[in-house]
Amino acid sequence: MSSSIVASYKARGIRLVFYEVRTKGPQGPEAVNWTARDDQPEHYRDGMNVGIFTGTEIASGRFLLDVDFDWTDGLPMVKALLPVTHFGFGRASKVLSHAFYTSSSPQPSRAYKNIGGVPTFVELRGTTSAGSVGMQTMAPPSEHPNGERIELKMDGAIAHDDAVPRRVLLYAVACCLVFHLGPRGFVHDSRLAVAGFLLEEGLTEHEVIAIGEAVASIAGNDVADVAPAVGSTVAKMRDGARRRGAGALSKALGENGKKVVTLLRGWIRGTEHDGVDGVEMVGGRLSEIVDRAEAALLPGAGIYQRGGVLVRNVTVDKALGESGRDPVRRAAGSSMLVAVREAWLLEMMGRALPWSRLTVKGDRVPADPAPIYARTLLSRGEWRFPVLRGVVTAPTLAADGRVIAEPGFDHASGLLLDFAREAFPPVPVNPSEDDARAALKRLLHPLRAFPFVDDAARSVALSAMLTALVRLSLRTAPLHGFDAPAPGTGKSLLAELAGLLATGARPPALSQGKTAEEDEKRLSTVLFAGDPVIHIDNCERPIAGDFLCSMLTQAVVQARVLGLSERRILPSTALVLASGNNLAFAGDTSRRAVIARLDAEMERPDTRSFDFDCHAEVIADRPQLVVDGLTVLRAFDVAGRPGRLEPMGSFEDWAWIRGALAWLGCADPSATRSSILDADPRKDELVGVLDVWYRVFGYRRVEVGEIGHDERAADLCQQLIEVACRNGVWNGKSVGWWLRRHKDRVVGGRCLRAEPGADGARWWLAGEAGEAAPGAGTRLPFREGDDL
Repeated sequence: MSSSIVASYKARGIRLVFYEVRTKGPQGPEAVNWTARDDQPEHYRDGMNVGIFTGTEIASGRFLLDVDFDWTDGLPMVKALLPVTHFGFGRASKVLSHAFYTSSSPQPSRAYKNIGGVPTFVELRGTTSAGSVGMQTMAPPSEHPNGERIELKMDGAIAHDDAVPRRVLLYAVACCLVFHLGPRGFVHDSRLAVAGFLLEEGLTEHEVIAIGEAVASIAGNDVADVAPAVGSTVAKMRDGARRRGAGALSKALGENGKKVVTLLRGWIRGTEHDGVDGVEMVGGRLSEIVDRAEAALLPGAGIYQRGGVLVRNVTVDKALGESGRDPVRRAAGSSMLVAVREAWLLEMMGRALPWSRLTVKGDRVPADPAPIYARTLLSRGEWRFPVLRGVVTAPTLAADGRVIAEPGFDHASGLLLDFAREAFPPVPVNPSEDDARAALKRLLHPLRAFPFVDDAARSVALSAMLTALVRLSLRTAPLHGFDAPAPGTGKSLLAELAGLLATGARPPALSQGKTAEEDEKRLSTVLFAGDPVIHIDNCERPIAGDFLCSMLTQAVVQARVLGLSERRILPSTALVLASGNNLAFAGDTSRRAVIARLDAEMERPDTRSFDFDCHAEVIADRPQLVVDGLTVLRAFDVAGRPGRLEPMGSFEDWAWIRGALAWLGCADPSATRSSILDADPRKDELVGVLDVWYRVFGYRRVEVGEIGHDERAADLCQQLIEVACRNGVWNGKSVGWWLRRHKDRVVGGRCLRAEPGADGARWWLAGEAGEAAPGAGTRLPFREGDDL
């Protein structure tokens, strides 16, 4: 039996060490080099104790972590504050003493001890302080020195979760509060004090609520009172009003309150080893001091790196852009990323560490951090802060179908999940096809009054809603257009539904600029803000532009952001929506879009009345509708993503959404592309040029210069001026650029061909698609009937 347990450890990739029974580690000569006996079965015999090495890589990119629960009274809070795992053990006097996880990188060990060192509440066992493997945990079938046999309590999969170090911190804070609140309990005043202190120290609202609810459950107080107390404190902090904090918490904790507050602050800031002395600002230690400041900010300051700059997530407390000065309009309550500024970073540094300086007399006095430290950290360009892909305010799915629903930063996906833990129902892990059909029916309900011209148009609306929920996990997604023949049909309302579902607020809206350059700056600004949905509203000119095309078909783009002097490399993670009357797409954008057309078939569709508000319905039912949308996609994934649709180039990831809709009997949203391609104004321009070109030159090769100087080609010359020359005057370079842009594009069975001529010249001709071109440099004779 013992040998089989040892074999199961080795099968998991766990490194072991063996030593004598009733000891907690190798003794005597054996202690000199533990790894010399590591993983060598010949050194194991029944009855020996077994040690598991932590901090080791047990699988590719997965490092073993052990959470050691030393304080038995805190165990009832484990389920509330620690991730679920299925591998752990205990003994008779402590039903659960160790739980194991893996992380994406080695994590340093850290013990959370009470003031005076007793008790140790919890210990995270990873690497040694020097960063090398060396921590070991006595494991089954070992015998504890007190005679108790260590037994496996969970023998399943080891959970992979990079949030474990953070969650262990939260658990330690909760244990410390429970220990020192004692018979006083978690009453109203202490709830407000704990909320104010922890929020000031940089914990998120969700984290503070989780700690508070765990403490309340142990203290025998009403758990339901915690969230309102935390919420009111958050509101006061946002409004700059007075609230309870460290002083009130010291008083609530009794005689040792100040020491406990100092201990908690050190845990959260990662500076408990520094005591109250903190950072002394002296010359010659710039890099060291900035390193310490960065390390102190890592746990809870909410700082991330994105596009080569440090950013933080903020919630807009009032509508922006309504005055017309800002080209991007944002609804109150929406989230956006903003660049970290020097003044804010200095404040956070001051919160994270106590700072001091030496006076001319040599006395050490408290001080604010000097600006040089914030400027240095901002300008480094390489940081330890997490790389942020985007922010979601609802559960989502990874590209492989994995459910991502735990609030906070998800290291595997690079997503920040910004919502309360209980805000959404659980997403089913193994939904059936029937579950998916029921969920789709609920998603369709808010769309019941929109006058879609056909089923494919309705599928585009559904696709926008589903795509918005998982856009940050997709490499690319097409533009979703919404148009109608007359104002007031509901196209903007329909477009906004996707944003309301995904974010809980109307998506940021922007109007088209006068030029493609203006469009690029506006789109770049919204992209930098990390919005998962962007709405280009009331489009009046054809939707086009190289930057927009790149946003739709590339995973990253080089963006020119308003207010920043240089371009940024940003992940292209936004679902782009566009609305307007009789939308037109031009050039390459035509094949990168799908469209939902509405038609109320009346002169004044804005005079219609309805007995419901679709936006109010979506907001009220959003938690269930979000889960419904994810259920549809998850069920399709669980079913093996059956069926095969005609590929849509550049949008392979989006086939997940198309396939799910087709699987449930909906039309393929990509079927609407044909109407966009047929209506492309640039296609019409090319058809017009080819018709005149063929009538004038037939199959004859010509140079661009000949067209501009041959009076017999006046009609063709004028046609090319209209499509290629902005100022209405012939420009050979502009015409040559236009011809190169449309080279080899087939329309009406013909295409423009280019052939190299003598001395670097380029010949052009209008040929039949698929017809072999004659040899280079040949002037074809006129055909009978050609008009010159």
